[in-house]
Amino acid sequence: MIQTLKDEGCEGSGPYNRIRTMEPIIPRPSRLPSASARYGGALVVCAVATAVILVLPRALWLTSGALVYLLAVLAVAALWDRGPAILASVVSFVALDFMFIEPRFTLSISSADEWVALVAYLVVAVVTSQLAAGQRERYLDAEAREREARLLHDLTDLLGATPFSTALSGACDRLRAELDAEAVVIVVDVDEVRTRAAAGHPGAIDATAALTGPQTVLGEGRTATAERSGRAGRWLRVAPAYRPAGAMPRLQLARVAIRRGNDELGSIRIGWSMQRRAGAREARLLDTVAGQLAAAIERERLRAQATETEALRRASELKSVLLDAVSHDLRTPLSAILASADSLLQEDVAWSADDRGDFLVTIEQEATRLNRIVGNLLDLGRIQGGVLVPARQWHDPALVVREALHRLADAASEHDVVLDAPAEMAPIFIDPVELDQVIANLVENAIKYTPPAGMIIISVTRADDELRITIEDSGPGIPRTALPHVFEPFYRAPGPHAGSGSGLGLAVAEGLIRAHGGRIWAENGARGGAAFTIALPAPAIEGPAELIE
Repeated sequence: MIQTLKDEGCEGSGPYNRIRTMEPIIPRPSRLPSASARYGGALVVCAVATAVILVLPRALWLTSGALVYLLAVLAVAALWDRGPAILASVVSFVALDFMFIEPRFTLSISSADEWVALVAYLVVAVVTSQLAAGQRERYLDAEAREREARLLHDLTDLLGATPFSTALSGACDRLRAELDAEAVVIVVDVDEVRTRAAAGHPGAIDATAALTGPQTVLGEGRTATAERSGRAGRWLRVAPAYRPAGAMPRLQLARVAIRRGNDELGSIRIGWSMQRRAGAREARLLDTVAGQLAAAIERERLRAQATETEALRRASELKSVLLDAVSHDLRTPLSAILASADSLLQEDVAWSADDRGDFLVTIEQEATRLNRIVGNLLDLGRIQGGVLVPARQWHDPALVVREALHRLADAASEHDVVLDAPAEMAPIFIDPVELDQVIANLVENAIKYTPPAGMIIISVTRADDELRITIEDSGPGIPRTALPHVFEPFYRAPGPHAGSGSGLGLAVAEGLIRAHGGRIWAENGARGGAAFTIALPAPAIEGPAELIE
């Protein structure tokens, strides 16, 4: 189950910075001024046009004045909307009659031609202003739809290519910028995926997440079918059943449910300023975004379920392999120990001293083997559980290798073991017991695959702030298909020795080396046999030697 909680306290944070650097966001048009400012601006434009006409010669007042006023009306229609444009048309019509047609400073008209000219001007001004305002509205609508398309495209990239919690943070950033909101909070409440992301000012985020006070809810729209298109829902005003104590936040709160069929997976919560009004465009955009988020949440839920299923499958497989190892690898030494002990306890048989010695040697060898298998199982459990912490100290690595080879002298009695290492080396920070175990596992593996009288070469070198220990045998080598799997628990490479061993030694060796921050890999050496190389970090020692001791 995913458990995350992330709030972004400022606009522009989150993963969308990557997209923003690739392609700039279309700038939002500035919010329209208030109605009084728009209508007052139309009157100011008409006054400026009147001043321009007064500068012209008197003979051009009627013909040129109409053109100047018409340009002023078009400017008002392009800057604002239809209402101020109609006001500018009417005001310029009256001003043209009052200021520039004889008799001046009256509304009376003495000539029928002037009546026709004024009426024609008024009709042309109203029609052209409405056409210009319509073009402006279509331009703004096209621009808004392009921004919406880019937003939806970016959300598709975010929700499909980034970690889910990070994607939600990026979606909050984008929605807040596009909706001009004070805060946006996305809450996902599904069993497999419980997370929250937010963008905005901290106080606005808290108020928006709590949804205290009256709020606007986007109702369910019409679902698209083969015969008809879909339609976004309508905004519904909802009052809370109780009023919480304390001052109410100065925000307009909105909530959009994220649904998948009849199931509600979460919600989008928006906090707008009190001057902002949500309309059909915001409803359409948020309805589409909620659909994308629902699909992304469903994918994340399926991914979490698949991950859990895969973990259970691997645990079951590991359990089966472990039971197989316990039933086979542990039973073999136990059977040998029980048989030897039972033979020694038989009083009706007169065993010679050599026979008794053989039985005792068998018991010792099989008990040692059993102890090694159990130790590897315990070490593997600690490694996979993440509780393995090496007890490091400064130690001579060459000395650790020599002690491990001395302990394995009897097991390697039929092989020619060569150690290529300096007599003394600068100490490195290691756990000597664990490194001894790694060397022993690798040497025992080499002994198992090397025929009698074969050569095993152990070389210890130091270069580039690394200590490298290579163990190379003269056996048959590792099949190419087995190289990627040799360090997997319970894996046995195909070959004549595939049935021997528990398949734990190399897995434990890799875990112990990784706990030291090192690396280990396998390859086929120049002599044809397998070569295992350990690389441990060994930076140069600075300061007096007595500080190390």
